[in-house]
Amino acid sequence: MKEPSSGDAMVDNISLHRDKNKFVQQIGYCPQFDAVLGELTAIEMLTLVGRLRGVSDARMKRLVNELVTLVGLTECALRPSSTYSGGNRRKLSTAMALVGSPQLVFLDEPTSGVDPASRRRVWTAVTKAINNGQSVVLTSHSMEECEALCSRIIIMSRGTLRCVGTTSHLKAKFGQGYSLQIKLRTHGLCPKGATNTEDIYTSKVQQVKSSISYYLPGAVIIDQHKGMLSYRIPTRISWGRLFSVMEALKSGRQPSDRDSDAIASPVANPQESIVEDYAASDTSLEQVFLTFAREASGENQNKDIPQEVVTKL
Repeated sequence: MKEPSSGDAMVDNISLHRDKNKFVQQIGYCPQFDAVLGELTAIEMLTLVGRLRGVSDARMKRLVNELVTLVGLTECALRPSSTYSGGNRRKLSTAMALVGSPQLVFLDEPTSGVDPASRRRVWTAVTKAINNGQSVVLTSHSMEECEALCSRIIIMSRGTLRCVGTTSHLKAKFGQGYSLQIKLRTHGLCPKGATNTEDIYTSKVQQVKSSISYYLPGAVIIDQHKGMLSYRIPTRISWGRLFSVMEALKSGRQPSDRDSDAIASPVANPQESIVEDYAASDTSLEQVFLTFAREASGENQNKDIPQEVVTKL
């Protein structure tokens, strides 16, 4: 380990300057790419790391067996780790970071490439560590994982910290309303023999976009693909109004101008409606994350991004 140029660091009141070895024992790390010795079994790897962390011989066997069972490595625990699948190697790397109950644990995408069942086992192990009073710093591209494990979330983009807060805080601060996903019909829209099918499709899509803008004022389109439109709907529009308008468009009718459930002006053939289905929901953490990702990559330049995005609770 290199000598620090200046300053000091403390973990559990242990100083890096005063007791470097004991300081290092308080930190567990699971790298993004597995760093295991292929000749050693899971039991041997965990025992080795446990000894480096100062775990006593009296506690070693019990702690190692508990971790092996917790992350689901029982069946292969006595085989060389070079024979493990990618998922089992990730579970072993996570267990190595947790053995000995270090006070500070860094996990770099611990469930990358892991099947759903194994992912749950890793989550259980991490949750147990958190409940045990250990501090865990987790990096992940899975918003589901962040919501399941983290009490506070940081979103970074191109090395810059963009926001800090709880899940509910980030949704309230940056969600800016409801999320509306519209699935568009891509077949059966044109008369038989029509040659300008693309123009007809484009025209019908534009009609839907115009209707959304008129009947749901303040709605902002945030994404558009072939067969799909995504909108952000302001909270001042009631759920009742939102569903009233969308049901009208889906059934091929013109929505009412009034903020009510009334639907007027039936279209002769409801099958001509380009709206095949839709889904409305509160803004998810995934959508908040994508907001910053699009802004960083230069996409969606017209999107209304708050000027002050670094927040603290």
